[in-house]
Amino acid sequence: MFLFILLLSPFNTMGGTWQPVGAGAIPVFATEIFGEKNRTLITLVDAVYTIDSSISPGEFIVEFILRGATFGNQLTNSSLTYTQNGGAGQASIVLVAGGGLNDSSVLFRTNVIATLTNNDTFTLNYSIDTEMLSTATNQGPTLEVALRDQLGNIEQPGSAGVVARSDDEISLSSSVPATPSRIDPESGNKLFLNGSGSALLGSFRVIDNGVATEDDGLTNFAIGTGDGIIWDAQVNIRGEFSASVNVDIDGDEATADGLRISGCINKSANTITTTSANFTFSQAELISIVGLQCDLRMFSDGINPITPQQLSLEVDLEYDNRGYAHEKLKAQLIKLEKDGGSREIKLLLNPDSQFQNFVRVSNLGSAGGTFTTRLFDDSGKSVSFAITDSFILGGASSRLIPVRELYQKATEIDPLFNVGQGNLRAVFDASFDPLDVQNIIVSSDGTTFNRL
Repeated sequence: MFLFILLLSPFNTMGGTWQPVGAGAIPVFATEIFGEKNRTLITLVDAVYTIDSSISPGEFIVEFILRGATFGNQLTNSSLTYTQNGGAGQASIVLVAGGGLNDSSVLFRTNVIATLTNNDTFTLNYSIDTEMLSTATNQGPTLEVALRDQLGNIEQPGSAGVVARSDDEISLSSSVPATPSRIDPESGNKLFLNGSGSALLGSFRVIDNGVATEDDGLTNFAIGTGDGIIWDAQVNIRGEFSASVNVDIDGDEATADGLRISGCINKSANTITTTSANFTFSQAELISIVGLQCDLRMFSDGINPITPQQLSLEVDLEYDNRGYAHEKLKAQLIKLEKDGGSREIKLLLNPDSQFQNFVRVSNLGSAGGTFTTRLFDDSGKSVSFAITDSFILGGASSRLIPVRELYQKATEIDPLFNVGQGNLRAVFDASFDPLDVQNIIVSSDGTTFNRL
């Protein structure tokens, strides 16, 4: 009696043809199914070795070795099958070692009853458990095989061949407009340039790359079906939205219209606060936007000033299988800035103090323009306005403007604005740039002069 051990190679060789993934291409699995909290078993294409010589009655061993994985299910005698192709060969196969859930190798004893002939095949049916595919890779787990008796190889060994690859099936991307919207100072910072009540903050896409399968190795991984069913889909915008909280476009109190998505779907935010806006997508909505550009737009109420800021985006898609690797995107949207110059004066004295306080606004540019004032009390409450003579020619300066006059203008607009015993600060915004603002303090007897 002879003992043979067969080593199978991923290449055509003298003595046999080794096809680790049969006659097809290496399967590509979605990286999403290989999450840290998920034990993912993937079904691979049957591995096939075609012999190129006659093997006489007797016994030999067929050994398969996995690298980068373990077997996903317990192998049995029937996991390896012999098929005659034109001859009269007969063989029985028994699993004698390995092939368990934590094993990376398996031995089958083959008893040749009638001579095996050229082009007869041995086929391994198996699944694997691996972490190698959790990131996109062309170098996944490999399988090798050997056929030999006690004297050595009876067929050319089959070297390690890749049996599985992975790629990101679903991806998220974002973009910002080449020319960002800007806040219009001439509107008291309550509108965007050209009198617009809205600004494009940026865009995002949910992309199905169409390159990878579910764990069966056959079904395309797609959002909203099979392994790709979504449990939760959220889009969040971070920023300062005091000017957007009270916007109502559609008359529906259940929606927050200060932030809206268009292009891929017409959808208002589900909720909005002064610091964030949230969009929640249903499964059907998410399926409908795949591949389309979703534009994020901010609307102003025209009453409250728009805050200059850096806005940010977060997209989170969680699969129904919580162990999967969820889709996450964090990105910056536009940096929302005022058009023209801006200058903050951190201290303006109480109008009832013993000192006289003035400001002087200078247009250091060549083109004329206007400026607006936003006055703050110590509690942070503010009022925005433009004084009557707010237009300044290029290269010119304003008169000395008393702080008392600015305060009176603010209280005319908002009678509840009250400095009390505190002091004031101000932000001056201009349609021109550069802008300079001087703060001048004179004592009541005129003997003390300070310019800040």
